[in-house]
Amino acid sequence: MTIVRSPPPHDYAVAVIGGGPAGIAAALAAASCGANVLLIERDARLGGNVSQALVHTICGLYLASANRDAVFAHQGLPRFFAETLMADCSAGEVGWAGDASFLPIDPQEFGNLAEHLCGRSVSIDRWMDASLTGLALAHGDGGMCGIDVERSGGLEAHASAWAVVDATGDATAAALAGVQTEYALPDELQHASYIFRIDGVDGAALDHLERARTSLAVARAARTGKVATTAASIVVRAVSGESVFVTLNLPKPTGRPFDPLDAVAFGHLQDTAARDARQVLAFLLAERGPFRNARPGAWPARVGIRETRRVIGLERLEVADVLEGKRRDDEVCISTWPVELWHSHERVVFRHTAGPSSIPLGCLVADHPGRRLAMAGRCVSASHEALGAIRVIGTSMAMGEAAGVACALAATFRKDLSSIDAAEIRHAIASGATRANL
Repeated sequence: MTIVRSPPPHDYAVAVIGGGPAGIAAALAAASCGANVLLIERDARLGGNVSQALVHTICGLYLASANRDAVFAHQGLPRFFAETLMADCSAGEVGWAGDASFLPIDPQEFGNLAEHLCGRSVSIDRWMDASLTGLALAHGDGGMCGIDVERSGGLEAHASAWAVVDATGDATAAALAGVQTEYALPDELQHASYIFRIDGVDGAALDHLERARTSLAVARAARTGKVATTAASIVVRAVSGESVFVTLNLPKPTGRPFDPLDAVAFGHLQDTAARDARQVLAFLLAERGPFRNARPGAWPARVGIRETRRVIGLERLEVADVLEGKRRDDEVCISTWPVELWHSHERVVFRHTAGPSSIPLGCLVADHPGRRLAMAGRCVSASHEALGAIRVIGTSMAMGEAAGVACALAATFRKDLSSIDAAEIRHAIASGATRANL
């Protein structure tokens, strides 16, 4: 490959690595708080697993409610995105899993909203189709973090920033910088999913009971060999009247340890999932009444990964804190979703909590001498089980928003992230500062 070198490094207050929900929120929040921001995304489109894996529910948006009252848990960017999608008819009715609620959304419209908001911000530069190749974190009171990227066409690009947010989901930035990470054992890692969309469905006939019957029918077909045995567990969910999303929860591969960061294993998992999903689609079109006149709608660009590496932070969120609903003075956002664990592809385990729990700033700051790397999304500092509650989209956006504010404040006052007062972060979010230019 011919390497074409770019101009000298660009200087930014904040660099955000990863353009999924957490990274989008971090970039928008930092920019709204006065920082000039570089947003680096490996794909051609923003949205992360929403755009690429067709994840179509925002969980962690609302407070738990035994009476099924959907009250927003976050007053910042998660709520802004949800209300905008609802106003544009790009979201369905709030759904419930026990006393926990979620918002079904159109993944494409989520990506469009992210593109629109980040694209019109004069304070955000976007490097798309860009792979992070190096990260040198600064030490001490002076100096900038150095960022190396390979862009499309083999173009090398370089930038510097006072603070960096790792929102890659896989702790890619932290690993490149030599920051310590942790990884659950292969048997503990949560199962992946594969989601596709079917259009032209008879929405009136596909009520809640019929969706449950459809899932059971596919499970029976898997047991009798009509479809692949790997399709034994599916979830059917409607977002609009004619479009339905089907989620296959995937078994782990046999004969080798499950490692979503292994490119060869990941490619095999994706190929197998696509094959099995097409069998399920054919079965639904032929056997289930509401799908008789339907047609394929959209296929994901990749498998949906629920868990990989996590960064070791100044603090680590433990599952007991989540289950007990522990609140702290240094919280920067909260967790409201149950502990959701897919240790089997055939069923999920929900452990409901005593109430909302704090996510402290220390869980969003890497344990590195410079204290210049923040994390948001599923690579934050948390135990394997605690991650089962906080990795969802609504909470990931809340963490990204808090990380973006922290980095903007650190850059403004030339401080490290551990020196930022959590109360200042909460005030910026509550006052609307993170949405000032939206």
